Amino acid sequence: MIELLSKSDVRLIANPALKEYALFSFERLPSDYIYPDYGYFIVIENFEELLHNPLPFSKCKLPSINDGLFDYVELVEQKEGILEIVILVDNDFGVSLILESKILPKEILDKLLEYQI
Repeated sequence: MIELLSKSDVRLIANPALKEYALFSFERLPSDYIYPDYGYFIVIENFEELLHNPLPFSKCKLPSINDGLFDYVELVEQKEGILEIVILVDNDFGVSLILESKILPKEILDKLLEYQI
């Protein structure tokens, strides 16, 4: 799990596809978006990282998949095998999980794609 607390943190991502998508996500943020005060990106490299309870993020606490993480899904975007799952923490803060769709079990992927824009 890699928390991207600034755009320079993208350099910590080894996977080229995830790195490219993270840069894409940073570039499309609105100019008035205060990052990471309004929300931030987290790269998930391994499905098991989503099973910790609670998920150990530095800016917020979220339940694991088994404890209802996906009850907070606002939307899902898929591009070339990469998913961005936007989790609404409260009205003023969101977390985008960036991961390869292939790491998810099929039943979870199918459920998430119901939120796809």
